Amino acid sequence: MRVTLFEEPLLETTRQLTQRTWAETSYRMQALRDNPECAKNEYDNLLDSRDPGLSATPTFDINDDISAPFVNTAKPAMAVLREQGVNGQVEMAWAFDKAGFEAVDVHMSDILEGRVSLDAFKGLVACGGFSYGDVLGAGGGWAKSVLFNERAQEQFAAFLPVMIASHWASATAARCCRS
Repeated sequence: MRVTLFEEPLLETTRQLTQRTWAETSYRMQALRDNPECAKNEYDNLLDSRDPGLSATPTFDINDDISAPFVNTAKPAMAVLREQGVNGQVEMAWAFDKAGFEAVDVHMSDILEGRVSLDAFKGLVACGGFSYGDVLGAGGGWAKSVLFNERAQEQFAAFLPVMIASHWASATAARCCRS
């Protein structure tokens, strides 16, 4: 691997050494938390240029419309709910789109401020990974944003029977809304 600026070399190294440098902090933490020998083996494997890493070979055509035999021409609207700092909402929307739904991006502020109503949707999925900076209790914080907002609380209470929860933060929100 070679990085240049105006044809002057700035860095010359290998992918393996760059990846190993990047992974060193994670390796040290893993060695403290888990089996140190296993952590070292995994860290050393980064130097193996023949190791392809994680890879998948689908046994089906990913372009096939697998929902066609099961879904009418109408696409049910699916709210893809997110909050500050979440991740995975793009992949979640893609998955529902591939399954024959119309995935709609809905931010919690849309519900809290009344710009979006959950009754417009046939389903809801909450993408909660890393909400609120992934701080301890982030799921509880998200749940409280529903519990302490009358409009949101009413909408979630009415919608809960069809709600799908994803990740720990939104699962916590779903549990809090039931009680």
